[in-house]
Amino acid sequence: MNYSSIWAAAVILRKDIRTELRSRHGVSVLVLFGVTATMVISFALGIPETDEVVAAALLWIILFFLSVAGLGYSFLREEEQMTMDGLLMAASVEGVYLGKALFNLLLLMVAQGAVLPLFILVFNLQIGPWARFLTAMFLGSCGLSAACTLVAALISRTQAKGPLLAVLAFPILFPLLIAASADTAAALLGGAGDSIQVLVLYPGVVGAFALLLVKFIWEE
Repeated sequence: MNYSSIWAAAVILRKDIRTELRSRHGVSVLVLFGVTATMVISFALGIPETDEVVAAALLWIILFFLSVAGLGYSFLREEEQMTMDGLLMAASVEGVYLGKALFNLLLLMVAQGAVLPLFILVFNLQIGPWARFLTAMFLGSCGLSAACTLVAALISRTQAKGPLLAVLAFPILFPLLIAASADTAAALLGGAGDSIQVLVLYPGVVGAFALLLVKFIWEE
């Protein structure tokens, strides 16, 4: 990773943000999916209060499916507009991956801004240390973005993009989902979880692996 890759990532991030501001497709899909899933689950459970451990698991299940539903869109758009090859010619593969991952993280955080208050209200949750809760949400989102961007990049030129993204992303994200659920539950209960190390290490490990893998695949 050099300065040119970081600059390329910043340019790609800016391009995707401007495109999203014009269309609002990606954030609309994520917010609509998250709100719908939250309301459906709350009606299905039909109870005013939910155990914090169960609520944390449900929250990350919603965020997982929300991510696989919407975070592959930036690559899909490049393929539909036939701009992916030009993007790879103009920027390094590391810059392309990093720019897309940062855009997906931003998209996910915006969607969470709409979904989280509704989830907390519907399930009548009392947040313990807010700093701990928000840290778990942010680190988990970084991991979701890193992994989903990697899988979306690998399947961007296949025919069955949607089903493949969910199928391939789940095994990669399983350790993150377990750790994020445990740490979020600890924050809801007002205690200190022991999974924060996994949440810190996961985005870095997946991101480093992704930079090596996409470089090999795209340059081949």
